[in-house]
Formats: sequence, C-alpha cells, structure tokens
Amino acid sequence: MRRKDRRMKQAFAWEVFDRAPYGVLAVCDSYAIAISPARIDQTIYFHGAKQGRMRQHIAVDDRVTLVVVGEVKPSLHSFSTEYESGMFEGRIEIVTDETEAIEALKAISERYTPTMMEHFHREVLLSLPRTQVFRIIPETITAKRKKYGEDGREIKGDYEANRDR
Repeated sequence: MRRKDRRMKQAFAWEVFDRAPYGVLAVCDSYAIAISPARIDQTIYFHGAKQGRMRQHIAVDDRVTLVVVGEVKPSLHSFSTEYESGMFEGRIEIVTDETEAIEALKAISERYTPTMMEHFHREVLLSLPRTQVFRIIPETITAKRKKYGEDGREIKGDYEANRDR
C-alpha cells in the first residue's frame, strides 16, 4: 500500500465488506468479475456457474484478490473523493459439502434478498443442482480510507494507532 497514512485496521476491512453492495474478484491472467459475496465469520462465499472462464482460471491457480468498496462521495473541500475499501487476498475453493453450500447460499440470500427468505428452501432445492458455491479463505486483509473532517482536513487512518494483526 503506497499511502500508508490512509491504512486502516483489518476490522475496518470487514466493516466495509459488510456495507459494500458488491465486490470485484480478480483471478490470474488479468481476469476480474463482479460478485455478490457474503460471509460467515471470516470466510467469504459467493455463487456462480459450474463452468466458465473463472473456473478455468482457478483450476490453474487458486490465488485470488477480492476488492470491496464502501461509501464513495465527492469531497466538499478539494478536487478529490472520500472512499473506503477493503482487500482480501487468499485462496479460492469450490464448496463440495452440500450443507455448507446451502448455508453459504442462505447467507448470500439474507444479505441481498432478505424479504424473500420465506421462499429460500424451495428455491435452493431448485437451483442447487446448477449452482456452484465458492469459498475464499483470506490470508491477507488490508483496508484503506480517505475521509475529511468537518474542518476540511483529512482524517488519517487508524492502523498505526490500533494495530490488530
């Protein structure tokens, strides 16, 4: 991270993750895809097709990076923006256990379609045969924020003051 003065604690990365409407998952060979992830504790899950370009890439190299971006807004004090982001580097795995896959799909559904949960069990039974669930185990977590106070001065990151790992 070039701007270490904006570095935040790992816990902040998880907070941004929980607020971010989507993430961008990068795999080898400069390929990236937007995903709708959810998490159970510190394991990240998402779902997709059982075949395709991403599956081909992760069969060769299971290293991935997921970037999530929370609130972004123009600064009122400079030609800049305020932002918050989290980056999760780790390994991707295909979830083969049906119970874990259903729990992951439930977490995803609760995050993105909470008003539809009464239909979850019926829908998961219909979609599970054609849906692949993936798990990311983060190995490195970083977070960054640029934020201004009411006085127009930049509020520096809190990583150095409160290291958490």
